[in-house]
Amino acid sequence: MKRFLLTAAAVLALGATPALALAQDNSQTAAAASDQAKVAKDESKAAKADMKSAKKHARRARHHAKKAISQSADAQKKAVDDQAKANKQAVDQSAPH
Repeated sequence: MKRFLLTAAAVLALGATPALALAQDNSQTAAAASDQAKVAKDESKAAKADMKSAKKHARRARHHAKKAISQSADAQKKAVDDQAKANKQAVDQSAPH
């Protein structure tokens, strides 16, 4: 009976060793997955901040472009008005009095 118990204990110990190794592997795998998840979360946060910054710069660039277009249109209108005024003065001066 004693021999049977020792044999049974040895068989159980041999069976437990691979299970223990498997549990350690699973634990290491879970830790690695957790680390990868943390890295992915940090990268996601950085990407979100970059996107927010890019949107801000794009909004400012659109604002400056609209402002430049408006100023260009104003300058063209002023040039046309100045040319019309100069033409009128030239006609008035060349006309006999």
